[in-house]
Amino acid sequence: MTPVLENSKHVIVMKDKVICKAKVTSDNFKNQDSVSSPVRFFLYEPEFVGVATLKDGDTDNVREAIHIAESKMERQYYKYILSHFKAEKDMLENKALPEINAMIEKSSKNVESINNHILDIVANMD
Repeated sequence: MTPVLENSKHVIVMKDKVICKAKVTSDNFKNQDSVSSPVRFFLYEPEFVGVATLKDGDTDNVREAIHIAESKMERQYYKYILSHFKAEKDMLENKALPEINAMIEKSSKNVESINNHILDIVANMD
């Protein structure tokens, strides 16, 4: 299990179920400056919950139930991150990248125009 969840999880064992939850904050992340770090998705401190329920015919095994609840919680955490990275990628590709490309083109034209202006000045000096 990722340390982000491991360090903040709480396990509740009941008669017929095990609940595992973790509230994730930006403070849980070590490498906060990396673009690959999902820390920016945790401004509102979401809580992830996994529940393992004992059903008729199941063997009563608390250790396995905890493991199942933890796994469900971790899956929920990664689905949350996945959805945010996909949304961010879509925003970058469809909004930010076209704007950046337009600014690159504009700046290139400005550099070319200034170069031509300098050449005109030099030509007029003769």
